[in-house]
Amino acid sequence: MKKALKRIMATMTVIIMTLGPTATAIASTVTPEGPQTLPLYGSFTGVVKEILPSDRSADAVQKIIVIHENGGEAMFMIDRDTLWATDVTAVEPGDTVTGFFDGRLPMIMIYPPQYTVEVMAVNVPDGMEVTVDRFDDELTSTDGALQIRIGEHTEVLDPEGETFKGETIANRLLVVFHDPDETDGRTTAWKIIVMYEKAVTLPIDIGGMPIDIDVPLTLNGEVVVEGEIIAAPAPFISDSGVVMVPLRAIAEALGFTLHWEDAVKAIMLNNTISLTIGKDYYTFARMAPIELGAAPVLVDETTYVPLNFFRDVARMNNAYVLEGQVVVDNMEKME
Repeated sequence: MKKALKRIMATMTVIIMTLGPTATAIASTVTPEGPQTLPLYGSFTGVVKEILPSDRSADAVQKIIVIHENGGEAMFMIDRDTLWATDVTAVEPGDTVTGFFDGRLPMIMIYPPQYTVEVMAVNVPDGMEVTVDRFDDELTSTDGALQIRIGEHTEVLDPEGETFKGETIANRLLVVFHDPDETDGRTTAWKIIVMYEKAVTLPIDIGGMPIDIDVPLTLNGEVVVEGEIIAAPAPFISDSGVVMVPLRAIAEALGFTLHWEDAVKAIMLNNTISLTIGKDYYTFARMAPIELGAAPVLVDETTYVPLNFFRDVARMNNAYVLEGQVVVDNMEKME
């Protein structure tokens, strides 16, 4: 990663705007051969100085102050979509971290600079580098500076840590753990995480069905999963107006497996999603913890979760109430 940064710095001839000892913004890059393409993602590496208390703000779940080796500071904004690329989902002061951010976004002129971190790497082993970029059919990065090789021991994973089942990783956003690049820019990848792409919502036709927002929300006790009414305890509306639905019945109908830890009143789904009774704190794989505005509750030995758990945590396309029925499915997304 340091070598990649040096290559960029070596070609810069136009504008460098210093925001502190280490934070720089590149407005454009031109060489005698013509314009050069910069990586899609920038990065900042340093040691965690301070972890600020969560303020439940809209722009970040957590804020972390990071100090570069030459003294420069940055604030990492960790949100619900941040991918934790290494086998940790939390940091402590003293950890060495690299935060990757969208290099195409405008930089806010403040100090220390604030980065909305899309990928977080913690305590990467010596002798290994991490690159986040989109790689083409030849597995070459967008700036043409790095080409990765897939070896027999290369792990190719999805964001949940499971083996990637897609047909190809070409032209996808990848987090690549690799050897330092060789003189020809080629390197062997040891681990690749194929990132989720942000969905693009297309207009949908629901047959002109009118939606009356003034009709009070009511439930008729029915739960529909993937188009079928299932046997399930009745959902209810909490005193705060949150639709609470039975977790196990819906999750198992969707194909999830559940494991209950009685000692701590916690539940694990498919070894990737975890939640605890009474805590508005849901985790999905390596992503930052998610708050839904309501905690899971036990009612007559049944665990209930907010309906939006299945959309925002379990990643189903739909979780809504229609004509009194609770509907959860992975069909065409309804807006």
